Amino acid sequence: MSAFLLAPLLAHPAFPVAHIAERVHSRAPSRTPAAQRVAMSAAAPPPSPPPPELVSVHEAVERLKSGWVFLDVRSTGEFADGHAPGAVNVEFMFKTESGFAPNPEFLAQVRAEPALTAGTKVLVSCAAGGRSAKAVAAMVAEGLPLVIADVDKGMKMWKAEELPLE
Repeated sequence: MSAFLLAPLLAHPAFPVAHIAERVHSRAPSRTPAAQRVAMSAAAPPPSPPPPELVSVHEAVERLKSGWVFLDVRSTGEFADGHAPGAVNVEFMFKTESGFAPNPEFLAQVRAEPALTAGTKVLVSCAAGGRSAKAVAAMVAEGLPLVIADVDKGMKMWKAEELPLE
């Protein structure tokens, strides 16, 4: 039938247009491929952590009070000379006679650290900010499931501001 002949019928108040439209729609094949429908119905992956922030030493102190973990990536000798209260030490680079050498086990040691479980909020610091920035970049590139903030200007600023040390 042409649309011209159907027009008076469709316009009649007793004609169940909504019912027919519903039946036609329910019988219509999906235009979404089956594989895509399955993928859409699968559980969504957990949200990834937010990108790292750069925070001041004073902001770091406040975050420590609210349960953040302080990850000090300086050498063990530097760490022994004073660190933030409760800090965890995982060396990003080893101090040698000729400078610093990379710690090839850094990411494995971070993963193995009991205080750094998935979802942990972590403040990362070094002496002045260079190593911590590289450590943060390595942790993010590795996809570690941590909420990370880099402490701006590191322990030099911490000590200059006379913040608490252990």
